Amino acid sequence: MGNLEKNQSELEVKINNLGTELRSNFSYTNSKLDEQRQVFNIVSEKFKKVEMDINAIMSR
Repeated sequence: MGNLEKNQSELEVKINNLGTELRSNFSYTNSKLDEQRQVFNIVSEKFKKVEMDINAIMSR
């Protein structure tokens, strides 16, 4: 019976560690996605400005 409790305790520790690791990885991935969104927003704004400049030049 003691061996079963020990195995259950070890399993609980492993599950808790896995949960902690998964949350950490999720947080890291979200952080990187936020960085990518910011880059895409900056590039998108620059493209819009270039497009407006091209339209202004073409309308002359």
